[in-house]
Amino acid sequence: KALDRPHCAPALRTLAMPPLHPSRRRTGATAAAAGLSRLCRRLCGGLPRLRRQAQRAVLTFLLCLPSLEIALAMLGRDGCHAIARSWSSGVSAGSCILRRSTKPSVAVRPQVSTAERVESKHEWPFQPIGHGNGVKTSATFGEWSNCYFASNDPYGETLHSIYSLIKADYLELDRFVSVVGSFVALQYLVALRPRSIHFFDMNPYAIRWAKMLCELIAISKTPQQFISRIFARSVDAFEHSLGPGGRLTPTNQERYLSLPISDRIRRTTLALLSGDARATYQEIAVGYQDGVRRYAWYTRSILPCEDRERFKTFARTGLGPQGCLPSDEGASFLYGEGWLTSQWTYDIVKHKLATLPITWTEDIDFPMAHPSDVAGISKDGQRIGPGRTLVFSMDMWASNFAYPWPLEQTLEWRRLAGRLVLVQSITAKKLQLVQELVGGKDDLRWRSLSDWNSSSLLPPNVCQVGRRYCAGCRPLGADGNVLLKHAPKRYRFLREARPQERRLLWELAVAQPSWSWESEGGLGGGCILLP
Repeated sequence: KALDRPHCAPALRTLAMPPLHPSRRRTGATAAAAGLSRLCRRLCGGLPRLRRQAQRAVLTFLLCLPSLEIALAMLGRDGCHAIARSWSSGVSAGSCILRRSTKPSVAVRPQVSTAERVESKHEWPFQPIGHGNGVKTSATFGEWSNCYFASNDPYGETLHSIYSLIKADYLELDRFVSVVGSFVALQYLVALRPRSIHFFDMNPYAIRWAKMLCELIAISKTPQQFISRIFARSVDAFEHSLGPGGRLTPTNQERYLSLPISDRIRRTTLALLSGDARATYQEIAVGYQDGVRRYAWYTRSILPCEDRERFKTFARTGLGPQGCLPSDEGASFLYGEGWLTSQWTYDIVKHKLATLPITWTEDIDFPMAHPSDVAGISKDGQRIGPGRTLVFSMDMWASNFAYPWPLEQTLEWRRLAGRLVLVQSITAKKLQLVQELVGGKDDLRWRSLSDWNSSSLLPPNVCQVGRRYCAGCRPLGADGNVLLKHAPKRYRFLREARPQERRLLWELAVAQPSWSWESEGGLGGGCILLP
């Protein structure tokens, strides 16, 4: 009950205190313990029995998700252990769950190992990607019903993978090779700087849809126009009707979708598209605009924003929900997040799609394909320069869709490309999301680039599953802001980021569907990610 008092939360935050020099951490822990005792006396009126109860309650609070991170960031490991040893009587850290009647519940955060807090160079001997999945032949996709028309990857995993590539300084590429799938590749293009882009897919219909999306991006000046053309309803008019600062969000998108279809938007869009894209738009997009639910298809319906309250399944990596399952009723375009966060992120992707050479390859069974089948590299074995290639496969192997990637084909990609990094999604472990093939013939191995803790940089809403917030992201409110503010002290790559990367990190780390860079005043806004 003491924790529910209105004046309790700010008083508890005073226990965190500013960062301490290592030589003063024990002194700081003692001061925090004294502050805890004073707080208990204030809350409980000095009665010994109630004071002991409050001490246990506050310790329980400190061991919960938000305050554990605060304690680690502010007091250091030794200081936190000192507090825990001083007030541990009768309290179980593993049983801590904080519930509020007016807020979604906060799921338990598992104990974070020291290995997750330091830079990891986790390596293991080479094994074909997808080994042991029992797949003898790759699954076949060849109809509209097999297409993913909007994002089908956990956005928390996508953000973590992007941060991992920035951290590994692997943004400058010779070629970006990506499966089309649900076109999550657009999220990566906001950060990657490739010289060429090569899209492939087994399903030719997926490529038709992706090409139409590229044309919609090309004819749309803003992210609002892009979403307006997909749903045939004006996002600008809807946001203007909400008043100053109004934004299309998961909480009001049903109101947006209930608006009447704009014949003008649909007519002008069809007039600007090419013949093939126009046919795809009329065959697929118009049906979704009219409210058709395709229950026998992989994508029953599409939404502008990601409403994570309808998700029920945690991703195995712990980085938010695994959405877009059949029970989740559809997929979204993540309006207000990722490459659709702001005009700036949208312009980055639009410019790259308009200026970089792009190839499209259909009917590709990627595990058995030679690089020349996808990326146009000569089969004569000649390397083109030093070569940096990134292959994005989505959940091709993680969901057991594809035959394991044979050694000879994997080596062909690195031999012709120089350096090879593989990015996946929906993997069994976080360390498998981003891997680089390293070593020679006798010591060939995979090295994880994603085996680290990025929770301070992941917005709280990214890890929402139903009415709960899982433990992969920073906490809500002031506690999360403190973690974000001190992130540069924790991550070296943030301090060394280039100006454009700095702004990108800020936009991705802070952005929520209702947030904008301009409304926060850029880097001068309330919570400063980088100095």
